[in-house]
Amino acid sequence: KESTFIHRSEINWTEHLINLRAHETKAGKARTCPVSMSVWALVMAWEEKTRTEYPNVEWLFHHQGNQLTTDQLDDAFNSTCKVLELYKPKTNEKGEPIKGKSGKIIYDRSAVRWHDTRRTATTTFSNLEGLTTTDILRTVGMSPETHMRYDKTQSALKIRDAMDRRNSQNDT
Repeated sequence: KESTFIHRSEINWTEHLINLRAHETKAGKARTCPVSMSVWALVMAWEEKTRTEYPNVEWLFHHQGNQLTTDQLDDAFNSTCKVLELYKPKTNEKGEPIKGKSGKIIYDRSAVRWHDTRRTATTTFSNLEGLTTTDILRTVGMSPETHMRYDKTQSALKIRDAMDRRNSQNDT
């Protein structure tokens, strides 16, 4: 749901951060979310398309310039991943696309996982090097009030950098 509320004006395009407003988050608290380089490429490809086709649209994720509903979000994101060839059709031993019961092609979605829960994100972040519990909790929005006194942007930057370090090690 939070993704449907992201305004393009809330993106820090230089630092690869998304600033979520308090009244638009599940916990009702503002927070800063990092975006790793591997996902940032997808965000930028979408933003370039938006700048060309819908320059005045308010929302980062939209459908033909209109704010997405939560029901539309999955379809729009998956379609974007297909266009960018991040999702590839699963194939059988003959190399033919595998289809589900509905007749639609089944895609391998392991390159980009949209539906990370906060618990999954917290677990993932806790396995990254150089992060404190405070950094993790502030960024995923599960922190107690005492954590809110610290600079959320710095924690988001640390998490983004740790994700990028891990991803670059996996690429080699």
